Amino acid sequence: MTTTTNGPGGTYYYGNRFTNGRVWVEVLAERQGLEFNSSFNWSYFGHYSPNLVTNVTKFIAPPDINTALFVIWINNADFVSNLANSNFAPYHNSNLAIWTDAISQSVSNQQEAVEILYAKGARTIIMPNAVDITKVPYYVGLPSADKGFLRARVVDFNTGFSNMVDQVMNSHPGTTIHVPDVFALFDDVIAHPDDYGLVNALDNGRSVDALSDLSLTDKSLDGPGANYIFWDYLDPTAKAHAIIADLAQQLIAPARIASIEPLAGSNCLELTNIPIGLSGFVEGCGDFSGWAVESTIPSTNATQTIMVPASNPKQFYRLRFPLSWNWP
Repeated sequence: MTTTTNGPGGTYYYGNRFTNGRVWVEVLAERQGLEFNSSFNWSYFGHYSPNLVTNVTKFIAPPDINTALFVIWINNADFVSNLANSNFAPYHNSNLAIWTDAISQSVSNQQEAVEILYAKGARTIIMPNAVDITKVPYYVGLPSADKGFLRARVVDFNTGFSNMVDQVMNSHPGTTIHVPDVFALFDDVIAHPDDYGLVNALDNGRSVDALSDLSLTDKSLDGPGANYIFWDYLDPTAKAHAIIADLAQQLIAPARIASIEPLAGSNCLELTNIPIGLSGFVEGCGDFSGWAVESTIPSTNATQTIMVPASNPKQFYRLRFPLSWNWP
């Protein structure tokens, strides 16, 4: 889902990506004020956790590896691989032992990859958990019992994955692993797409992607399908990718008010970790109700000084960054 390297290309995809615009790691790089370099993206469609171990073993550490930010997200690729394996179908309880072994191997492969990166000097990693892939258009037609069984396996995976992350951080000093909860995010997006400015297009009550929706005649990359949750039968739209990026950004570098000082009849707010490319607002109130915009926050600099009127003897402030997405 994060590849910019070997996607299908052509009219219906943005470059070598399996979506209609930028993938979330590109947006996250922007939020961090970094230039995205595709040569650093080793995500390939069709690669699974054994390939991950191979790739990080071959990885040549850059001089700044101790301060570099790494992203590892292979969880759902392994689930897709397993679903394509005849040993796992049909997806019912008699295959629980097979799934348990597969989940254990996936978690083990990821732990090995992290430990290899640690030995090379990596210290900060983002590792999102797994989403419930039974809600992806390609799998929504499965019988309810099978979907329930598979969702339970995703939950099992996330439990083991979380335990592994905790173990690695406890046993490897100086390691920080951020785990964006995309499982919860994806559930909420499916349940409340309007809250995210998205459309959960349905066909006979089942989620459908922009490219498969026969009622959507405009398949342009920045057309109405850009507001769907899914661009194709497996992959989210670029807008949904941006939502994942903002989740990760808020987890690893939450925007905050670092200090407040009175100055010449105003309050001087020092803001840090402003997400680049995502404008926001300083809101204020005197009693935690009736919040009103005090100032806009431009998205050009991660650290900013904002002056707001000292309109009340007692004033509270908060930062808000509404969802914003522009193609690509």
